[in-house]
Amino acid sequence: MLDGSWGRWALEVKTGSVSAGDLKGVAEFTRRFPDYRPLVLCDPGARAAVERSGLGWLDWREFLLDGPPGARARGTPPAAAGVVPGAH
Repeated sequence: MLDGSWGRWALEVKTGSVSAGDLKGVAEFTRRFPDYRPLVLCDPGARAAVERSGLGWLDWREFLLDGPPGARARGTPPAAAGVVPGAH
C-alpha cells in the first residue's frame, strides 16, 4: 500500500505469467477499500492479462526509476502507458 501526495495505491508485484486468479487479492482489497486504486507492477508481457482484469499496470522497472503514477512533477507524462487512471 502507498499513501502520499500522489494518491493511494494498492500494489501487487508479479513476475512471469499472470492470470486473473493471481490478481484476486488486490482486486478484493480495492473493493473493500475504494480509496485505494489497484496497480499491478509486472513485466510488459503480462499487460494483457492485467488489462483483462480491469486493473492498472506499470512496468516494475519504470516504477523503480520513476515511482508511482503522480509522483513526477505536474505536467510530466507518466513513464508507462499502461497505467489506467481510476481503474478498479
